[in-house]
Amino acid sequence: MNKDILSIVKSSINLSFISGIGVILGLFKQILIAKYFGTSYQYDCFLIAFAIPSIFMGIAVTLFSSSLIPVLIPVKNEKEEYQEAINTIILLASIVILGLSIFGSLVSKYYLIYYTSFDKYKLDLTINLAIYAWIITGFELLNYLLTSLFHIEKKFVFPAFIRLLVPIGIIVCIYFFGEKLGIEAIPTGWLLANITSFLLLSPILKKNNLSFKRINIYNKYVKEFILVCVLTIIGTLPFTILPSIDGFWTARLPEGSMSYIAYCTQITIAIDTFVKNGVYLVLLPYLSENFATGEENIFWYRIRITLKYLYALLIPIVIYFSYFSQEIISFVYERGSFSNLSTQAISKLLPFYLTGGLLAMVPVTILNRAYYAQKKYASFAIISVALIFLYFILSGILSYLWQTRGIGIAYNIYWFLFLYICIKFLQRTIFDKEMVLFSIKLLAAALLSLKIPHTVLKVVNPFLKGIVSIMLLLFFTYLFKIPMYLEVKRYLKHIYD
Repeated sequence: MNKDILSIVKSSINLSFISGIGVILGLFKQILIAKYFGTSYQYDCFLIAFAIPSIFMGIAVTLFSSSLIPVLIPVKNEKEEYQEAINTIILLASIVILGLSIFGSLVSKYYLIYYTSFDKYKLDLTINLAIYAWIITGFELLNYLLTSLFHIEKKFVFPAFIRLLVPIGIIVCIYFFGEKLGIEAIPTGWLLANITSFLLLSPILKKNNLSFKRINIYNKYVKEFILVCVLTIIGTLPFTILPSIDGFWTARLPEGSMSYIAYCTQITIAIDTFVKNGVYLVLLPYLSENFATGEENIFWYRIRITLKYLYALLIPIVIYFSYFSQEIISFVYERGSFSNLSTQAISKLLPFYLTGGLLAMVPVTILNRAYYAQKKYASFAIISVALIFLYFILSGILSYLWQTRGIGIAYNIYWFLFLYICIKFLQRTIFDKEMVLFSIKLLAAALLSLKIPHTVLKVVNPFLKGIVSIMLLLFFTYLFKIPMYLEVKRYLKHIYD
């Protein structure tokens, strides 16, 4: 294994470790939120206030890395062009971000009046929280812009550690000021963490020799970046706009509906982050290099082996978390303002989000890297727009029929259809016979490992049932000749051979 390969694998492992810390911190954050606010109207107001700003926060996660990396990496050695382009991009992005924050803060009152059907007290609280949200959005965008500069240099670990400040800031603020500030403790901690992150990340500007004397908006790479940004924003909407659509429909459902969906989404995203985040962040720079140098076979090998690695972990996780959903939610959240009624409602909804969010959305995010590395931004944007409209209509109809469960059904239809269309547009066999057989065997092993303790061994205690099930899963993976854990090990060693 050469030094370049070793560096990639090491970065993936380090980022997975940091993501694991982030998941643990996120869990503590959600426990505190559940304890202080549960599924109350205050938490509903918070979620709806952040619904539209969260679109831009979600876009920020991938916008700059997905746009800057494919555009600038091929010309990084052309010092003059590269320096001029990066200076101009940073200036233009900063102006747009500042304008967005100010504009969002000013108009939030007006769109929330239409967006919700709240009484005056709830509306005033939501508007106040929305102003926080737009200011936070500005700092989130700036911090992800700085993070992308680290990624161009293939430095992933430091900015990943800096991201841990956000959950830490929220935890500290809720714990010490939750009773005094109420729901405003969450955005206060979030904002302070973002300001601190900006100060810690900003030295990268000096390292890149930032100088506003070397600005040229006609630079061809700046023009390409602007075009790519527009298409990337559209292509990122499928991952970011769903909470806003959910907020629109749940504002017309019983109190707590948005909170139920939010808790399900947060659990799903926590698992997604822990399993996928390391390889997701590292993958794009190397796929971009493969595409630029014409290494097509290596390009598609990386995509397939990454998906196989992810399914090896995700299929058992989805089965186990769906089966033990009530026990998990009760253990993690049921305290303070979080009642048993909330536990039951969320546990019934969670399997819909685990299935669609992990078995379909996660592969879509990896295929998204393939589209962007090949600069097929327009294709992904077209798919995105069509399916967002479909989700809006579906979730509206199904929420009218079955309330939050209807939205969960729409979520599954949306992501599995998205996965199917993404593969079709790539015109590649992503899920070959070996991959399908591997997934079916793993699914059967996971289901049998849960069924036997319950029906044959008559195990009642949930904790003991879980231990027995995991032991049986290992046995069935051996019996069915599923090299699941060997696949993970093989992935870490040979994915970039």
